[in-house]
Amino acid sequence: MLRVLYSVVRVKSVNLSVMCYATEDLTKVAKGLGIFLDILHHSTKLTTLKAEGHYGDEISILSINLKNQEAEACAKRIFSHLDQEAIRTILNSAELRFDGSKLFLRFSKFDAYFGRIVLASGGDAIKVVVGFSGYLKGKTYDDILKEAGLIGEKYA
Repeated sequence: MLRVLYSVVRVKSVNLSVMCYATEDLTKVAKGLGIFLDILHHSTKLTTLKAEGHYGDEISILSINLKNQEAEACAKRIFSHLDQEAIRTILNSAELRFDGSKLFLRFSKFDAYFGRIVLASGGDAIKVVVGFSGYLKGKTYDDILKEAGLIGEKYA
């Protein structure tokens, strides 16, 4: 008899990025990015890339890349701060948000300045890419999020 062992879905990576325009305070933008991390020391993981805007203005692209346990803690923190409506929005639009084993989310940069994690649909946002590992084939998007411990059973 052949037994197939399926690995449990886990959060493997979380990448956060945000653009800071010349008119914005870099420290405030970095602080807004930091609310997604809670107790993690984001300052040591923060990378800044300088770019030039369409009109020659300077743009700083801030990013944080997390792996394994830090990534899992970050993803759980994000989902724990989302209300039921935001989670339903993610599930209802999951086909557009998932690409392979990655989930793409956007959050309000403005709300992050004030310590709030609020799902956004576009505009100037903090971009979050959650990478999953494990056997995903044939699983629904809500099963993937449940198995990774990001949402509870009430979202079935």
